[in-house]
Amino acid sequence: MTNAMKSPYTGNEMLLKTEPREFEFRKEKFNIQFHFYLCGQTGEEFESQQQSEINHAQVINQYRAKHHIPFPEEITATKEKYGLSARQMSQILGFGINQYSLYEQGEIPSISNGISISMASNPHAFEQLVQTCNELSESARQKVLQKISVEKRKTPEVVELLIPFQNPGVINGFRRFDFPRFTNLVIYFSAMVNPFKVKMNKLLFYADFAHYKYHGRSITGLNYEAIQMGPVPAHYQLLYDISKGRNTFNIEEIWFEDAGPSGEKFSAEINSFNKDIFSENELEILNRVTNKFKSTTTNDIIKLSHDETGWKDNVTGKELIPYSAALNLIHL
Repeated sequence: MTNAMKSPYTGNEMLLKTEPREFEFRKEKFNIQFHFYLCGQTGEEFESQQQSEINHAQVINQYRAKHHIPFPEEITATKEKYGLSARQMSQILGFGINQYSLYEQGEIPSISNGISISMASNPHAFEQLVQTCNELSESARQKVLQKISVEKRKTPEVVELLIPFQNPGVINGFRRFDFPRFTNLVIYFSAMVNPFKVKMNKLLFYADFAHYKYHGRSITGLNYEAIQMGPVPAHYQLLYDISKGRNTFNIEEIWFEDAGPSGEKFSAEINSFNKDIFSENELEILNRVTNKFKSTTTNDIIKLSHDETGWKDNVTGKELIPYSAALNLIHL
């Protein structure tokens, strides 16, 4: 996706380079894989806009993860859970009147404000803040307290009970696992590619890792294991079974004469896919993965996945593949 860049000094095509470098953000140092172009004749370095974005994202995501600072969509989700405006959230948390909205748009909170927002996601902790906020009208207070009461009674999704909770980090692509996003990716590839299960696992891997490569975060927050047949989502059978039970897609066992079952094949209607929960960049990646692998056989996509450094480095111990390996992704 990164186009070749020509040197402004010589007009010749420059070398695409990647190397470890240390960057500072808010007086803290972080190690990243720095992407840049090198002019072979002059030794000058240049960053494309896309490279600049991924270099910056690597630093910012590490900072957020280190200090448990929520990402923008998590900040918005907390607000919406309680049916509040950004202004009201700012009032309750003691921020400047427009501050919560700025955090939703991508501004990075201070560590203390990040902790406050994280605490607000817990209805028990948030209830105390609402009770002591003098800037809310009494009617507004009672309304949000009713929402909090509902949240306190909610039973965790079975997925949340069976799959270990993880804060954003390099193992989940700096995104907490998001079940609706996972389900909709499966719907999308079921409708567009109609793959067998083994191929579906690879499509999910390439979608998540390609988005991380170019934009600094995964799409679903899935963990991926390196097994003999290539990268697969951790707990994939459990996740497929739960999703299928919600009538989101079909899985059909395919038989060949005299050969027994050949595998399980996915299908779905594209109108079941909720594109509104994805960004334009994420939808572009899904389209790119589809175009790249739609006609690729299951055996061939397994072979392609075996070329990837993330799989090679972790298959011996069947370990989780860190998303940092996405920066060396070969086939997308």
